[in-house]
Amino acid sequence: MKRVQGLFLLSGMALLAACNSSDNKEELSQTQADTLYQNGYIYTVDAQRSVQEAVAVKDGEIIYVGSTVDAQQYIGQDTLVVDLENKMMLPGLHDTHIHPTGIVDLDICDLEVESLNLDQLVSALEACKVQYQYGPDDAISVLQWNSYTGNEPTDTYPSLLAALDSISSTQPVYLLGPDGHSGAANSYALAQVKNSEGVVIGLNQTTLANEFVEYAPFVGVDSEGNPNGYLTESAQKLVGVPFMLDFLFENQHELPKIPEKLNKYGITSAQDAFTSEETVALYKTMADNGDMTFRLNAALAFHVDDHVSDNKVDMAGIITDLNSTRNSLTSYPYLKAETVKIMVDGVQEGNPLEVPPTLPTSVMLEDFKQPIFDLSKLDQGEVSLVGYVDTDSTVCQDTRNNPDSYDELSEIEAFIATNGYHSGQCKQEKGEILGADANSLLLKQHGISTEQFLQDFVTALDQADFATHMHAIGDGAVRAALDAIEQAKNSNPESELPHTIAHMQVVHPDDQQRMGQLGVYLSFTYAWIHPDYSYNLSVMPFVDELTDLSPSSMYSADNYYMQSVYPTKSAKDAGAILIGGSDAPVDTREPVPFVHMASGITRSGEVMGERIALNADQQLSVHDVISSYTLDAAKALRQEDIVGSIEVGKRADLIVVDQNIVQLAEANTDASLDQIAETQVLTTIFDGQVVYNAATAE
Repeated sequence: MKRVQGLFLLSGMALLAACNSSDNKEELSQTQADTLYQNGYIYTVDAQRSVQEAVAVKDGEIIYVGSTVDAQQYIGQDTLVVDLENKMMLPGLHDTHIHPTGIVDLDICDLEVESLNLDQLVSALEACKVQYQYGPDDAISVLQWNSYTGNEPTDTYPSLLAALDSISSTQPVYLLGPDGHSGAANSYALAQVKNSEGVVIGLNQTTLANEFVEYAPFVGVDSEGNPNGYLTESAQKLVGVPFMLDFLFENQHELPKIPEKLNKYGITSAQDAFTSEETVALYKTMADNGDMTFRLNAALAFHVDDHVSDNKVDMAGIITDLNSTRNSLTSYPYLKAETVKIMVDGVQEGNPLEVPPTLPTSVMLEDFKQPIFDLSKLDQGEVSLVGYVDTDSTVCQDTRNNPDSYDELSEIEAFIATNGYHSGQCKQEKGEILGADANSLLLKQHGISTEQFLQDFVTALDQADFATHMHAIGDGAVRAALDAIEQAKNSNPESELPHTIAHMQVVHPDDQQRMGQLGVYLSFTYAWIHPDYSYNLSVMPFVDELTDLSPSSMYSADNYYMQSVYPTKSAKDAGAILIGGSDAPVDTREPVPFVHMASGITRSGEVMGERIALNADQQLSVHDVISSYTLDAAKALRQEDIVGSIEVGKRADLIVVDQNIVQLAEANTDASLDQIAETQVLTTIFDGQVVYNAATAE
C-alpha cells in the first residue's frame, strides 16, 4: 500500500502486511483497490445526494463508496491511499454545449471579446498587422471580436466599414464575432462576392435587393441601404468570413491542448455542440494519439444539399449520412455521435448604434419592436430612447407597399425629416424557423416549409435513435422546437431519447410549463444569466417597449423579457431537466464551470453600482447546478449508467476542488455565493487515472 499524506505528495510507504493464507492472498488481490481516496467531503450526486468520506477505485471502476473506516478493507499491498484532507470531491463534470476545437489558444490575432470603440479597434488591428506581418495576398482574419458591445463611431472612423477599410483596401479584412453568428468585412471583401454562377458582382445596395435578397436579414446596412460591414449568419459565408472553429485544422499539433484545458476545469465529458465530419476526424486523430482524457459526444451537423428536390426532402438519405459518421466511431471507446445539432434560429442581439438599427436574428412569437434611438451624444457614450415606430401606421404600410419610393438617399432623408425615424424601420419581422441555418436557403428554394421540415426531421431522427440538440434563442424558436419534440414523442411513443434545447434566452410562460410536460433537457449557459447594461441595450429594446433606457425601466419585473429570460427554475419545477453548457469559446475560451454554477445560483450583477438579479424568481440551488453538470448531464449524453455520480459500478471520473461549494451556498451571503465562481480544480481523475494535478501543472 502507498499512502499519500496530503493530496499531491506522491510518495508512498508499506502499511498493511499480506495475510499468510494463499486463499486470503487471492481474495485480497481481487478486492484490493488500486487507489483509495479517504477523509474527504465526497458529494456523490446519488439519488439521496449523500455525502460520503471515501471512494475505492480498481481498474478504473468505483468499487466502494462510504466511510473511511469501512474503506480500510480495500487497502492492499499496492493500494495508493490518498488523504483528501476533508476537501470536496465531485463526479467529473459534463459540459453539454461546448466547441472544444475553439478553446485552444492559437497564435492568431485575437481581440479577446474586449469592448472597443472604433479608434481602439483600429489600433488593435494595426498592432496585429505589425505582429503577424500579413502578406499582400493574405486575408486579415481576427478572432473574438466583440460584435455586441463597443464599436462606437469616433471622429476618425464614423462607421465600422470605414474602420476596416483603413486597415486595408487591397485585401480582405474579416472580424469574427465571439459566437459564430456575427462577423464583419471591409469594402474589398464585400466587393469580391460572387453570384451563383461564380461571377463577381459584389454585395451592395443593388445586389442585396436582387441576387442576394435572401441574405438581406443578415446584412447590416447604412442609412442609404448599402452594406455597413456588419454580417450575421449565412451572410458571413457569402462574404467569405472564416468560421471561428476552423483554425485548429491548420494547427493540429495543438490538439493535445483540448484535453489539457478540459481536464484543468474538471471536465471529463463534453458534447461538441456542432460537429462536422472534418471535426470528427480531428477527434479520431486525438484518440489515435492517446490524447482522449475525456468522453466526447458529437452533436453532428447535417446537410440537405444532396437530399432535396422540389417539394421533397430525402430524410432517409440524410439519416444514412449521419449513420455513417456514427458508425465510424464504434471502435473508439471515448468517442460517439448519438446526437444531431439543429439551428432553429440565430441570436437575440440587435445593433442599436446603426441607422436603421440592425434587428436580431432570433425567431419570436411577435414582431421585433422598432426602437427609435437618439445617437446625437454617442461620442460621449450616451444613447437615449426617443420612442417606438408604429409599424401598423398608414405611413409604414405605405412604405412597405411601395419600397421603391424610399430607396434613394434624398427620399430617405425626407422620410426621416418628416417622421423622425428611418423608413427601413417600418419592416415587420420576427424571424424565420431555421432561417439562420445554411440549409434553409436550399429548403426554401425547393419550396419546402422550414417549420414542417423541422418537425419531420426531429421525428425521423428519433426513429433512427438520434437525440436532437436544438439551438433555440427566441420564444418562437423555442415553441417550434417543442412542437417538433412533441410530434416525435407522439410518433414514437416508446422512445425515451433525451432531446435537448440549448440557450432558450426568451421563453413564453406557457412553454416554460410545456418544457416540463414533455420532459425536455435544457442546456443553459448559466454565465450569461446576469444583468449587463451594455449588452442588454442590444436586446431589451427590441423585445419590450421601454419607457427609457434607465435600469429601472429595462429591469422592471413587468417586462415580458424579464418574465421570460432564461427560465431555469420554472422549467425545472415543471419537470424539465437542466444541464450545463459553457458554449466556450463564446465570450471566453475558458469553460469555467464554477463561474457558470455561481451565476445559475445568483443570476446577479452590478448595474450602475446596484446589485440586480435577472429575474430572481429563477435562481437555482447549489444542488440543482451541480446535478446539471454531473448526473443530469450524463443522462442527456446517454451515459448515466457509467458516469455522472459517484456510485459503485461506475467509472472513476472524479474531481477534487479547493473549496466546498455546498457549504459556501449554505452560508447564503452575496460574498459566499460569489466565491463559488472562484473554485479551482486540484485534481481530475479520468477512468481511474489522474489526468490533471494542479500542483504539477505548468
